[in-house]
Amino acid sequence: SEGNVFAFLTCEPNPLVAPVHPKAMPVILHPHDYQRWLAGDDAEESVSGDLALDWQASDKTKVYGGLNNGSQLSSLYEQNALDFITTWIGLTHAWTTCTTLGLRASYRRDEYLDPVADGDQQRTPRDQRYQLAARADYRAPSRPWGVYAQVAQEYVVSTLDSVEYDDNRLTLGAQVAY
Repeated sequence: SEGNVFAFLTCEPNPLVAPVHPKAMPVILHPHDYQRWLAGDDAEESVSGDLALDWQASDKTKVYGGLNNGSQLSSLYEQNALDFITTWIGLTHAWTTCTTLGLRASYRRDEYLDPVADGDQQRTPRDQRYQLAARADYRAPSRPWGVYAQVAQEYVVSTLDSVEYDDNRLTLGAQVAY
Protein backbone atom coordinates (compact mmCIF):
# COMPACT_ATOMS: atom_id res chain seq x y z
CA SER A 1 0.00 0.00 0.00
CA GLU A 2 1.07 3.58 -0.57
CA GLY A 3 1.62 5.94 2.30
CA ASN A 4 4.19 7.98 4.13
CA VAL A 5 7.63 6.45 4.61
CA PHE A 6 9.75 7.32 7.64
CA ALA A 7 13.30 6.58 8.67
CA PHE A 8 15.60 7.66 11.47
CA LEU A 9 19.36 7.74 11.94
CA THR A 10 21.17 6.34 14.95
CA CYS A 11 24.60 6.95 16.42
CA GLU A 12 26.71 5.81 19.35
CA PRO A 13 24.87 6.59 22.61
CA ASN A 14 25.98 9.57 24.67
CA PRO A 15 26.83 9.07 28.39
CA LEU A 16 23.25 9.85 29.44
CA VAL A 17 21.63 7.25 27.14
CA ALA A 18 24.33 4.53 27.27
CA PRO A 19 23.25 2.99 30.63
CA VAL A 20 19.69 2.57 29.30
CA HIS A 21 20.43 1.61 25.69
CA PRO A 22 24.14 0.80 25.11
CA LYS A 23 23.93 0.04 21.36
CA ALA A 24 22.51 3.21 19.79
CA MET A 25 20.48 6.37 20.17
CA PRO A 26 18.71 8.64 17.68
CA VAL A 27 20.83 11.32 16.03
CA ILE A 28 19.94 14.69 17.55
CA LEU A 29 20.24 17.75 15.34
CA HIS A 30 20.68 21.27 16.61
CA PRO A 31 18.10 23.72 15.20
CA HIS A 32 20.79 25.53 13.20
CA ASP A 33 21.55 22.23 11.38
CA TYR A 34 17.95 21.49 10.26
CA GLN A 35 18.21 23.24 6.90
CA ARG A 36 21.55 21.64 6.04
CA TRP A 37 20.20 18.14 6.75
CA LEU A 38 16.83 18.63 5.05
CA ALA A 39 17.90 20.56 1.96
CA GLY A 40 21.53 19.54 1.59
CA ASP A 41 22.67 23.16 1.24
CA ASP A 42 26.31 22.24 1.86
CA ALA A 43 26.41 19.33 -0.61
CA GLU A 44 28.59 21.19 -3.11
CA GLU A 45 31.10 22.15 -0.40
CA SER A 46 31.33 18.60 0.97
CA VAL A 47 33.23 16.95 -1.87
CA SER A 48 36.05 14.82 -0.51
CA GLY A 49 38.86 12.92 -2.14
CA ASP A 50 42.33 11.45 -1.91
CA LEU A 51 45.41 11.86 -4.05
CA ALA A 52 48.68 9.99 -3.48
CA LEU A 53 51.84 10.03 -5.57
CA ASP A 54 54.90 7.78 -5.41
CA TRP A 55 58.11 8.27 -7.37
CA GLN A 56 60.89 5.71 -7.28
CA ALA A 57 63.83 8.11 -7.55
CA SER A 58 66.38 5.27 -7.53
CA ASP A 59 66.51 1.59 -6.65
CA LYS A 60 66.87 2.58 -2.98
CA THR A 61 65.05 5.93 -2.71
CA LYS A 62 61.35 6.71 -2.99
CA VAL A 63 59.65 10.12 -2.80
CA TYR A 64 55.95 10.18 -1.93
CA GLY A 65 53.27 12.72 -1.22
CA GLY A 66 49.60 13.38 -1.35
CA LEU A 67 46.57 15.11 0.00
CA ASN A 68 43.13 14.21 1.20
CA ASN A 69 40.13 16.01 2.54
CA GLY A 70 36.79 15.13 4.04
CA SER A 71 34.56 15.47 7.07
CA GLN A 72 34.64 13.65 10.39
CA LEU A 73 33.22 13.83 13.88
CA SER A 74 35.33 15.78 16.35
CA SER A 75 37.22 13.88 19.03
CA LEU A 76 37.69 17.11 21.03
CA TYR A 77 34.21 18.62 21.05
CA GLU A 78 31.12 16.48 21.65
CA GLN A 79 28.36 16.78 19.04
CA ASN A 80 30.61 18.68 16.63
CA ALA A 81 32.07 17.79 13.26
CA LEU A 82 34.86 19.21 11.14
CA ASP A 83 36.02 19.53 7.57
CA PHE A 84 39.72 18.78 7.11
CA ILE A 85 42.43 18.86 4.50
CA THR A 86 45.78 17.09 4.89
CA THR A 87 48.84 17.19 2.69
CA TRP A 88 52.19 15.44 3.09
CA ILE A 89 55.51 14.79 1.41
CA GLY A 90 58.12 12.24 2.38
CA LEU A 91 61.24 10.37 1.41
CA THR A 92 62.33 6.81 2.21
CA HIS A 93 65.77 5.34 1.59
CA ALA A 94 66.79 1.68 1.84
CA TRP A 95 70.00 2.10 3.78
CA THR A 96 70.67 -1.65 3.79
CA THR A 97 68.62 -4.63 2.61
CA CYS A 98 67.06 -4.78 6.10
CA THR A 99 66.96 -1.12 7.16
CA THR A 100 64.89 1.75 5.75
CA LEU A 101 65.14 5.39 6.85
CA GLY A 102 62.41 7.93 6.20
CA LEU A 103 61.52 11.61 6.59
CA ARG A 104 58.01 13.05 6.35
CA ALA A 105 56.47 16.53 6.61
CA SER A 106 52.72 17.05 6.86
CA TYR A 107 50.15 19.82 7.24
CA ARG A 108 46.52 19.51 8.34
CA ARG A 109 43.82 22.17 8.59
CA ASP A 110 40.61 21.50 10.57
CA GLU A 111 37.55 23.74 10.29
CA TYR A 112 34.84 22.91 12.80
CA LEU A 113 31.21 23.26 11.78
CA ASP A 114 29.79 24.60 15.06
CA PRO A 115 31.02 27.06 17.70
CA VAL A 116 32.27 25.80 21.07
CA ALA A 117 32.62 27.45 24.47
CA ASP A 118 35.93 29.25 24.89
CA GLY A 119 35.80 30.81 28.34
CA ASP A 120 32.71 33.01 28.34
CA GLN A 121 32.52 33.24 24.51
CA GLN A 122 31.37 30.97 21.69
CA ARG A 123 34.02 30.53 18.96
CA THR A 124 34.30 28.31 15.92
CA PRO A 125 37.64 26.45 16.14
CA ARG A 126 40.05 26.37 13.22
CA ASP A 127 43.24 24.41 13.78
CA GLN A 128 46.44 24.07 11.75
CA ARG A 129 48.89 21.21 12.44
CA TYR A 130 52.47 21.00 11.24
CA GLN A 131 54.41 17.77 11.74
CA LEU A 132 57.94 16.59 10.96
CA ALA A 133 58.83 12.94 11.48
CA ALA A 134 61.88 10.72 11.05
CA ARG A 135 61.54 6.94 11.06
CA ALA A 136 63.83 3.91 10.95
CA ASP A 137 62.51 0.44 10.06
CA TYR A 138 64.31 -2.88 10.44
CA ARG A 139 62.88 -5.96 8.67
CA ALA A 140 64.54 -9.22 9.69
CA PRO A 141 65.88 -11.17 6.70
CA SER A 142 63.68 -14.18 5.82
CA ARG A 143 61.38 -13.43 8.77
CA PRO A 144 57.81 -12.08 8.82
CA TRP A 145 58.52 -9.46 11.48
CA GLY A 146 60.17 -6.10 11.87
CA VAL A 147 60.56 -3.24 14.32
CA TYR A 148 60.56 0.53 13.91
CA ALA A 149 61.28 3.74 15.79
CA GLN A 150 59.81 7.13 14.90
CA VAL A 151 60.54 10.59 16.28
CA ALA A 152 57.94 13.27 15.50
CA GLN A 153 57.57 16.95 16.31
CA GLU A 154 54.09 18.48 16.01
CA TYR A 155 53.01 22.10 16.33
CA VAL A 156 49.33 23.12 16.47
CA VAL A 157 47.97 26.65 15.99
CA SER A 158 44.30 27.24 16.79
CA THR A 159 41.75 30.03 17.04
CA LEU A 160 41.27 28.72 20.61
CA ASP A 161 44.21 29.47 22.91
CA SER A 162 43.66 26.30 24.96
CA VAL A 163 44.30 24.05 21.95
CA GLU A 164 47.69 25.38 20.81
CA TYR A 165 50.60 23.11 21.65
CA ASP A 166 54.05 21.94 20.66
CA ASP A 167 54.62 18.20 21.11
CA ASN A 168 57.54 15.79 20.66
CA ARG A 169 56.86 12.05 20.38
CA LEU A 170 58.89 8.88 20.25
CA THR A 171 57.07 5.80 18.94
CA LEU A 172 58.48 2.28 19.06
CA GLY A 173 56.65 -0.56 17.37
CA ALA A 174 56.65 -3.96 15.78
CA GLN A 175 55.28 -5.14 12.43
CA VAL A 176 54.22 -8.58 11.28
CA ALA A 177 53.78 -9.37 7.60
CA TYR A 178 51.77 -12.42 6.61
